[in-house]
Amino acid sequence: MPKPELRSLIYRLIFLVITMVFAGISGRAEVAIVQQGQTVTDSLKLIRSRLDTMRKRVPIEKVYLHIDKSHYNLSDTLWFKAYVTNADNSPTKQSGLLYVELIDDSTDVVRRVSLPIKFGTCDGNISLNPKVFHDGAYTLRAYTNWMRNFGDDQFFDQRFYLGSSPQKAWLVNAKAALTKVDGSDRLDVDVKLNNPDRSAVTLRDVKVKLYSGNKLILEDDIRTGINGSLRVTKDLKKVTDRKNLMLQVLTRNKSKLVQIPVFVDSVKQIDLQFMPEGGNLVAGQTSVLGFKAITDAGKGIQVNGAIYDSKNIKVTDIASLYRGIGEVSFTPLPGERYVARLSTPGIVAKEYQIPAAMPAGTLLQIDNVTDTDSLKVSVRGIENNGLAPSYTVLGTARGRLYFTRQIPAVNRSFAISKREFPTGVTAITLMRGNIPLNERLVFIDHQDRLNIRVTSDKIAYGKRELVNLEIAVTDQAGVPAQADLSLAVTDLGQVRADTLGNNNIATSLLLKSQLKGDIETPGQYFANNNVKTRRALDNLMLTQGWSAYGIRAALRGFPTRYRAEGPYEIEGTIADQYYKPIPNVPVFISSKIPPLIAKTMADSTGKFIFKGLVPNDTTSYFIQARRNNNKELREGRVLVNNNWPLVVPNTKANVLVPWYVNSDELSLRQAKLSYTPAFDDDVEAEGTLLRNVNIGAKKFIKGSRNPFGEGRSDLAYDEADLRESGTTNIWQFLKQKLPGIYETVVSIFVPENPIPYQYPRMNVLKLGQHYVAQGDLALNGVAISVSKYMLMNMTIQDLAGIEVSYSKKYTNSTTLHLRRPPTYNIARIDITTKVQIELGRRPDNIKYSVAIFRPMPVMYGQQFYSPKYTSKNNDAIPDYRSTIFWEPNLRTNFNGRAKVSFYTSDLPQNYGVNIQGLSAEGELGSAVIKMPNK
Repeated sequence: MPKPELRSLIYRLIFLVITMVFAGISGRAEVAIVQQGQTVTDSLKLIRSRLDTMRKRVPIEKVYLHIDKSHYNLSDTLWFKAYVTNADNSPTKQSGLLYVELIDDSTDVVRRVSLPIKFGTCDGNISLNPKVFHDGAYTLRAYTNWMRNFGDDQFFDQRFYLGSSPQKAWLVNAKAALTKVDGSDRLDVDVKLNNPDRSAVTLRDVKVKLYSGNKLILEDDIRTGINGSLRVTKDLKKVTDRKNLMLQVLTRNKSKLVQIPVFVDSVKQIDLQFMPEGGNLVAGQTSVLGFKAITDAGKGIQVNGAIYDSKNIKVTDIASLYRGIGEVSFTPLPGERYVARLSTPGIVAKEYQIPAAMPAGTLLQIDNVTDTDSLKVSVRGIENNGLAPSYTVLGTARGRLYFTRQIPAVNRSFAISKREFPTGVTAITLMRGNIPLNERLVFIDHQDRLNIRVTSDKIAYGKRELVNLEIAVTDQAGVPAQADLSLAVTDLGQVRADTLGNNNIATSLLLKSQLKGDIETPGQYFANNNVKTRRALDNLMLTQGWSAYGIRAALRGFPTRYRAEGPYEIEGTIADQYYKPIPNVPVFISSKIPPLIAKTMADSTGKFIFKGLVPNDTTSYFIQARRNNNKELREGRVLVNNNWPLVVPNTKANVLVPWYVNSDELSLRQAKLSYTPAFDDDVEAEGTLLRNVNIGAKKFIKGSRNPFGEGRSDLAYDEADLRESGTTNIWQFLKQKLPGIYETVVSIFVPENPIPYQYPRMNVLKLGQHYVAQGDLALNGVAISVSKYMLMNMTIQDLAGIEVSYSKKYTNSTTLHLRRPPTYNIARIDITTKVQIELGRRPDNIKYSVAIFRPMPVMYGQQFYSPKYTSKNNDAIPDYRSTIFWEPNLRTNFNGRAKVSFYTSDLPQNYGVNIQGLSAEGELGSAVIKMPNK
């Protein structure tokens, strides 16, 4: 099957031949039409050349992750396969290493792995160990180093909730309400707790904590009622952040803990954004405005309202179509200003400014809804610019020029066949010479996905019975296709199927990766091909503005800061003591396991790179720079690129509801299957004011300079704990072990301060009701700056351990005096390295011209455990797996066929099959079906 570009060329040649034949018959075909797509001017040559250069020098790269299910519990394993592609969706040959990260609900990267990419794919798994992860919302993110050049909108990300297992949680019914009391908002949260078998949690002593973001605003001890009910009440007068309220209910020993997002029905603050079609409004010209209404939580909201002029006369009504996105058409008058007001109930009354209309200019308007086969293009306003170079309309997609059309003096409305373009996002641009004037994004969909069919060998299966599935793949024309696929089989009684396709490969690579911002329920845009769905998708395009990878970017030049990495490389820079690069000096690397000695040269900018290294989870590399005469480079520094995780925007932390809160039948069924009543105990254990911290047996850290004495700390983590965490730096480790820790600034009360009402400000780490202040964060017994970013730059590979002390028996003599409230409790963190280094001087045995570097471990795919039941091993242990089978490397043969086999669990009646994949030509396909399907 030819690639989309080749098919497009064939269609264009056929169209040209037909047009020329018609011209010979009629004798009066227009020259502009004969040359459609063939017009050659100096400007077009320049544009085509710049696009070709950008596409070759800065090729687009995209990634999609297929995961085995939509939500997880602690102790589960997250299985995934990554597809890394070029702009045309064919497997990439650019990057050799992929980063996969798990980001918690405080937008910190808590787990990061790297995987070698081979033929555009890789697969792996992340064990969701409760010692490493905690109950909460997470973002799964994936990207290559090269993709960082295009911004994080290009990255793959998917949100999911990681919940406590049914043994560790209750089922929760919760309802929150605001009531006005003496002019203040009083929050009432009514909660009813049930065990997973739906019996009430009666007369149980529990602790409740109410958080606003990271701030604890209420803590109380409550006993549940006879029906498991309790009520929490809080005056919110002084609480400014009401969109991140979280209620925590836990037993005294924390054997049970639930977190309940609190949503209050209050007046909503709305951000209403208007984006003129093509980029401009022009006075006196009927113009189209796209708009998007989003809440302060970043989610779209359906709105109604109207546009008014400066005399308060209503000009036209507005109404969103889907997820707060819509369009409106009106004619702005010269010199007039317009505002929009919303009439939707529950929204703060305010005015939203409409962008000012230009007195003169061009308009580019496109109808991509009425006709399924062509785009209707209208260009207006050219005559207002006087005599000027030729105007052209260009169509680009994937960084390639697919269509050109010179605008004639008359008939400035015309149609473009959608066959000119490949499936995906296309930019239509109005040019004057080589100057872009207007641009409009449209989505072209030829429905050219792979067709995937699954058949089973039986119409029904019993417990622990062998299942044989056959997969058949064809292209759009029905021709068998060789494809690289991944397959997940799940119990639909426990896992919700993605029937809408919000997280399938086509939705991700064709739409989400090409647009800016969060696209809510993107599968809805492909649910059908009716007018309403096409209109909703076109409205989405209307609100996107200029293409980030199009003509304007090509003409301006597309700078790159990040290189495409191979799978096993170390790079860095040689610099002097003032961090000025030292060029053209030899750099040596060595390691014991595996044995290695190698040499390279730093380039003219001081940069060096070692390629083709053999990965090993425990390898540390010794890197040294020397002079060309092989003498010591005393003034040199070896600066190795650690490639730290990127900052995560707060927009990625939208609130998700745990499975156990206001559960549906699916969640209730899953809970019941895993619940053992005998596990439910309430034995008192040692307490802590820190949020969700489990206390283990005392540990002794070798070489510790803890001022309270050896083994005297509340929490101690040794080398084994550090290795088990899977983290790479100290901040990641602290975030994992002390959920809720964050950096902030406080005002300090100094009694002897000679200047009244002047309060020095101090950087601190906050742990619940405790502070780690200056002097209480120590490295080998020496105080260091309290800084999140310093801790992020301190790797854990050379640490002997970390100790945390917060009990009064350790810290009673130190109390931090704050301006408001007057006192808070102190905590102390002691960090101990394996090699004791005194701060403030360079040790005799350590030189700046060397570095010891331990790279991030490289992950390889593992075999999914699928039991093979026989009469001999068919034991009585219950089998209630939610993921029945996972196969990340399923490839069809020349006939487009493949087979898989697996055994059912003890619940064999309701399985779902989710298949994702692509062909070598970049044709995408997915299938979500219910099995059996014979």
